[in-house]
Amino acid sequence: MKVLAYLIFFLIISFNCIGQGQDIETWSTTEKSYYNTLKGLAQYINDNPSNISKDTLYNKYIYFDNVLNDTVLKRKNERIQKFDDLFQSIPKTIDSIGLENLGAKPLRLYPDSKWSPYFTKHRQESIKNIFVYFNKNNPDDLLGLLLLEPETYKLAAWIYLTQGETSGFFLTFNLL
Repeated sequence: MKVLAYLIFFLIISFNCIGQGQDIETWSTTEKSYYNTLKGLAQYINDNPSNISKDTLYNKYIYFDNVLNDTVLKRKNERIQKFDDLFQSIPKTIDSIGLENLGAKPLRLYPDSKWSPYFTKHRQESIKNIFVYFNKNNPDDLLGLLLLEPETYKLAAWIYLTQGETSGFFLTFNLL
C-alpha cells in the first residue's frame, strides 16, 4: 500500500513539473526570443540598479530606434526625457516584486484576461507581439502588458492605456 501511495505521489509531482516545463516548449521561436529579451532586461536592471546605461538599454533591450534617428533635435530630446520619466516604472516593478518572483508569458495563453476585450478580430495579429507580466506567487493576477518589436525582439512599450470597453493602445514613442 505504501508503494502505491509513493507511486501516486511521484506521478503527481512529475506531472506538475512536466506541465510547468512544457509551457515554454510550446512557445514559438519568436516568443522565446521575446522572453529572453525581457528576462535579460529584468536581470540587467536588477544587477545595475543605480547604473543603468541608456546605450545598453537601446542596444539590447528597448526598441527606441525611431526616436534616436529623429532628425528634429528638439522632438528627439523631449521624447528621450519622457522615456526617462516613464522608464522608472520598470525598475520599481522589478524591485517591488523581486526578480525571482517576476514572470512573463505570451498574452495568447490568457484568453480570458481582463485585456481580452481590447484585442478583437481585426487586432489579433498584434497579439503575437504582446506578453503579460505577473508575480509568480499569483500568476493569474496579470499586472501589465508588454509590446515587443517583431524584428529586433526588443521591448517597444510597457504602458497600455484603455478608453472605454473596446479601445486600448500602447503608449510608445516608436510608432510600430
